[in-house]
Amino acid sequence: MVSAGAHTCRPAARHVPARSSIVGATCEAVRVRYSEFWELVEEVLGSAPGREIVANLVVGGLENRTAAAALEDGAEPRTVWHALCDELDIPESERWGADLRRVAPPRR
Repeated sequence: MVSAGAHTCRPAARHVPARSSIVGATCEAVRVRYSEFWELVEEVLGSAPGREIVANLVVGGLENRTAAAALEDGAEPRTVWHALCDELDIPESERWGADLRRVAPPRR
């Protein structure tokens, strides 16, 4: 879950847009980041292998957690993606998928 002001947002299932008008744009922004994370997993790592890696690979840069556990614990998808790519030695030029217009988010 991710806190969004006075509301709490659950990470959306992959590629499911937010439908709550109560929380509005704040939760939508959080969900967009999660959906982009999963899009990158599929594009860069492959659909099935990517899900397997996210679920099972323990990443030192995520305090020795899996990417899935880090996301569940509230880590930012951007931070998780950078740590996962670092662990897998994926070069910067290959981290951002096929969309050449996608802007790589800076590390935090």
